[in-house]
Amino acid sequence: MKRFCGFLLSVFLCLFGCWAFVACGGNDNPPEPSLAVITGVTFEDRTFAYDGTEKKIEVTGDIPDGVTVVYENNTAMDAGTYQAKATLTGDAYQTLVLTATLTITDSRPAITGVTFDGATFAYDGTEKKIEVTGNIPDGVTVAYENNTATDAGTYQAKAKLTADAYQTLTLTATLKIEKAVVTGVTFDGATFTYDGTEKTIEVTGDIPDGVTPSYEKNKGTNAGTYKAKVTLTGKNYQTKELSATLVINPAEIVGITLAGKSVEYDTQEHNLAIVGNVPSGVYVKYLYNGQEVNAVSQVGEYTVVVTLWGDNYVTKELTAKLSITSTDEELYSVVRGNSVYFQNALDDYKLYSATNGTLKKVNNDKPQYMFVYDGVVYYYSTSLFSKTIKTLSGGSATTLFSVKGEYLTTDGTYVYYAVNNLLLDTDQNGIYRYALNGKDESPVRLTTDKAKYLAYDNGYIYYANQSNNGYLSCIPVTAVDGTSTTLWEEKIEYLIADGGVLYFNSTQTVAGIVGVAAAIRKYTVDSATCVKLTTDAGKYLTKIGSYIYYINNDKLTSTLFGDGIYKVSAIHNADNSLPGTKILGTTSETEGYSSLSGEEGCLYYYKRSNKHFYSYALSSSTETDLMKNFVPPVEEVVYAGAAVTAEYKGEIYYTNPCDGLMYGACLYKYNPTTKVNVKVLSDNVSGVWFNGDYMYYSTSIATNYALFRMNMSTGESVKLNSNRCEHLIFEGEYVYYLEISAGDDKIMKMNLDGTNAVALKDDQNMSSHSFVKVGDDFYYIAKNILGNMANVSKFSSATNKTTDLGFKAERFVISGSTIYYYDANAKALKSCSLAGTNMQTVASGVEINDLCVIDGQVYYSTNGTNVGLYKGTQKISDKVAHGLIKVGNSVYFLNTDVAYSLDYPSHEKKSGSYVGDGKLYCYDGTTATKVS
Repeated sequence: MKRFCGFLLSVFLCLFGCWAFVACGGNDNPPEPSLAVITGVTFEDRTFAYDGTEKKIEVTGDIPDGVTVVYENNTAMDAGTYQAKATLTGDAYQTLVLTATLTITDSRPAITGVTFDGATFAYDGTEKKIEVTGNIPDGVTVAYENNTATDAGTYQAKAKLTADAYQTLTLTATLKIEKAVVTGVTFDGATFTYDGTEKTIEVTGDIPDGVTPSYEKNKGTNAGTYKAKVTLTGKNYQTKELSATLVINPAEIVGITLAGKSVEYDTQEHNLAIVGNVPSGVYVKYLYNGQEVNAVSQVGEYTVVVTLWGDNYVTKELTAKLSITSTDEELYSVVRGNSVYFQNALDDYKLYSATNGTLKKVNNDKPQYMFVYDGVVYYYSTSLFSKTIKTLSGGSATTLFSVKGEYLTTDGTYVYYAVNNLLLDTDQNGIYRYALNGKDESPVRLTTDKAKYLAYDNGYIYYANQSNNGYLSCIPVTAVDGTSTTLWEEKIEYLIADGGVLYFNSTQTVAGIVGVAAAIRKYTVDSATCVKLTTDAGKYLTKIGSYIYYINNDKLTSTLFGDGIYKVSAIHNADNSLPGTKILGTTSETEGYSSLSGEEGCLYYYKRSNKHFYSYALSSSTETDLMKNFVPPVEEVVYAGAAVTAEYKGEIYYTNPCDGLMYGACLYKYNPTTKVNVKVLSDNVSGVWFNGDYMYYSTSIATNYALFRMNMSTGESVKLNSNRCEHLIFEGEYVYYLEISAGDDKIMKMNLDGTNAVALKDDQNMSSHSFVKVGDDFYYIAKNILGNMANVSKFSSATNKTTDLGFKAERFVISGSTIYYYDANAKALKSCSLAGTNMQTVASGVEINDLCVIDGQVYYSTNGTNVGLYKGTQKISDKVAHGLIKVGNSVYFLNTDVAYSLDYPSHEKKSGSYVGDGKLYCYDGTTATKVS
């Protein structure tokens, strides 16, 4: 019946399809064939009795050709009910799925009295097991599945009990192994001090096998507090999280010093500078009396506070004093006609004049004890070892004679002076006279007294007798080694004589204390009377009209009324107990006056605040700066020492040719990030190299050299060698270098700590200009017996053989297999192979003072025609360069030209000036900018 219904349905579908095709008017594409229905097959339920063999049910009927059958669950051996399925498929047939039931009945007795219980364990690395318990009948065997395990997890176990006489019994249970707890480990925090290296904290203790720690923020390099975490995971362990704190404290900044100093005012800017190896990343700020400036120039005392700070360092403050002083020096001036002659304290005390507002240098003499007589200016021209008495008449000076003396005065016929030797030639001390017309063959000594403040009046020389407590004394001008007369038994200073009357500052000595009860006094020679003009102490007494003008240096009155220029009447004939009258200066602000002089109606003096020379018209109380707009000549900085550079951790270390001791150059460094430029060493340094965390540097004092090594972490320096070591080359555990020693030059090798220094080659003079190692070969410039450049040579340490490469060079560098060298005779940059063959000219018409190879490109500096810095044949800067080095993306160099005389550096001059400014420059690919 079923087959018949299926047949009718197929016929119906075919007829309907044909009708639809006709109704639609047909189709250009051929019709797809219809799939036939599989018929004539059955998949029927069956029941079997258990007999220990496999039972099976299958499809029956006529299975069409091309149809395959796939069964599921259609076989079994044990008693039970099984739902089987058969799937029939074929390319020309619709898939047919049939189901049936397979039943196996078992009449044997069931197994009883046994259980299969689950269990839970904690992971401990050993195998865990669950088994059937109870009375298992004889002949019954048990087969287990998944009932043992070691790793943590949940396992579905099965136990199958079988026997011929019993029904098969299948039992299930759950075996569970729980993850263990991780114990015995700790994650402790730690505190470190920043030193530029990475710090780490980790789990300690016995981490179980299979457990992996995963860290977060447990490492750090920079100072800070890190909240670290570790997660311990493993398939057999519960995940465990631990936290700890990693602290990296800022480091102390050590080894930096700031020394105070005192300088004499000279209008120039002065500053203090720290010295030491400032760590990278540290910024520096200077405050002068609370103001952030680079330098100061005015007279005063400045508290200089230097602050060093950085993210990884404890802020450090250094304090020192910078004093710009203006010493109360006794400077000299005189008036002749409408001109005043004076020492210019801002131009090395040389002789200047001011005439009707015009300032002029007279000559380079350093005049002392100036006075005018009969229209002629007299003075000492001083030098280091002698003094010459000169006269100035008109615009030129004439030498009278040379003598080591002081305190000049004259009577118009003779000039008088004092000799006051302290240690040597003391037998020559005394007061002398010398004829102005030069007729005397030698000076005549009036007295053997040591004397100061000589003043001539009416046939006598009056003076402060240093051989008798500085008392006021006199000697006739006609005396010869005569005995002086004491006029006033107090120490006197600043003596002037005027028509039989003497004026001076006088101090008493009470109980051994000098300087008690100072006062300005008036001594009348004829009457031998002395009166006190004022209770003030005064310096630089000057008489104009009926007044004595002076600079008040009395501690009491100057405190009460202020420093300044005072006057007192000279006509007192009895003691005056009042102070003088101030005419210049204030109580609130002192200018600091010095070296007062004058003429009728006008005073002249220096101000210590700016060292300018002033005039003051008494009638109009008008002050005039006679040095207004004067610009002191700038002293030329002497360039000296080697000009070398090196790089360490992104900072440029360089020798500063503008700062050194005795023709040397101190070591500085520049940080391109912080822009800090600082002196590292106050020693003269001729070379600097880095290896690991050590700095090797060569010091020089004149021609004495030594090699040192500094630990960059601790700042500790150790002397390695007392010889001149050049061009250090580091390879593994050894240092190779050139030892230069006055005709006994050597190629050397030593350990990194300076021990076991041995000579590899010791039979040839070598230039200090260039030295390169390639493999076992050392390249250098030989010198002949006269010290002149010879050919470039190669020494093999492997064969102990020396090869002359056949060409001369002033200097050379090696890049790969090419030698670039400067041929001074041809004024050309050339290249050749390492064997000295394949000569090529790179650039002509050049006078090279330095060259190097950077990134495979030759750089050189020329100091001749077209002076400047070149990259290949391209001129990149008009600056002459020495010590070329690349740091980051920039090229740094020192703007100077270093020549060598007998292997010792000297800086070139052209037209009397040094080539370059000696400063450090940075070439960024476009322009060269000064950075120091």
